[in-house]
Amino acid sequence: MKVFYSILRSVYAPAKTGVMIVAACTAFAAVFNFFNPKGIDVFKPQAVLETEVNGLKYISVEKAKDYYDSGALLIDARTTGEYRSGHVKGAISITRLLFERQYKAHEKTIMTTPNVVFYCNGTYCPKATDIAKRVKLKGKEHVMVFTGGWDEWVKQRYPVEGKSK
Repeated sequence: MKVFYSILRSVYAPAKTGVMIVAACTAFAAVFNFFNPKGIDVFKPQAVLETEVNGLKYISVEKAKDYYDSGALLIDARTTGEYRSGHVKGAISITRLLFERQYKAHEKTIMTTPNVVFYCNGTYCPKATDIAKRVKLKGKEHVMVFTGGWDEWVKQRYPVEGKSK
């Protein structure tokens, strides 16, 4: 048994030292990255590359702004309360709960505007995708989902109406 404890002590001390070195290096790298102007933003999901999935085109905040500037219709898929508290300037609201009624009220605009961009709260919000799919099923082409959503739009200081958080 003494041999076992002797072996354990001889392994434990170097392992502890190794863990301390790795922890110190990780901390140094994190601090360096934080203060580096070209550092990686580890807390922000990386920008979504323009991609198409099941007939829906997913676009970045920059691309959404380009479409906005060229006259695209933006549709806010968040709740009515969220829309009223602030939304992309000129956007209309179509929610899951009131989809049919709101769609009918805006159907002519949706179908005649060449490009329609949907958004909701942020990267992991499924509402925009859901509403975009439903509008696409009604026959609309050129349907896009802006994955950064309201949060990213406000962060970029793009045009808004109402409170901007």
